Amino acid sequence: MKKVRKYVDGEGDDFPKELLKEFISRAEVCKDGKITYHLIFELEQEMPETYDDYVEIKRQQKKQRTKEKHEALLNGPEVEELLVFCEEPKAVKEFVDFINERIEISDTHTFQVILRPLMKQGILERFKATEKGGTREVFHYKVCKVNSFVE
Repeated sequence: MKKVRKYVDGEGDDFPKELLKEFISRAEVCKDGKITYHLIFELEQEMPETYDDYVEIKRQQKKQRTKEKHEALLNGPEVEELLVFCEEPKAVKEFVDFINERIEISDTHTFQVILRPLMKQGILERFKATEKGGTREVFHYKVCKVNSFVE
């Protein structure tokens, strides 16, 4: 009952699975998607939500947690160091190598979670320039002087 009380008090995220076995004798899924639980107390509990509603709620919760993690990363010390590092223009490879030294993150994630948001906020700008010792043009990033938060 302690686990049930924690769930009811909001201390647990999901209803403990082992308790489902203790309190629910069986469950039925109707054609309209609603679930009816038959409890061991000789009670029936019909859930107003369908399984699709449950999946959507879980998807929204995961999306919110991911958004919070991304915001925390953008406000973290790694990104502050990156902004100092990018005061001078840096090639994509230098940028990715710098981030990977501090945190383990894929190249694709680096672009989606760090670069794009910083460019949308106007903190970083992207431009093409010739690579060092070559003739090929590659993207470089640097901190915008107008919106620079780095002193």
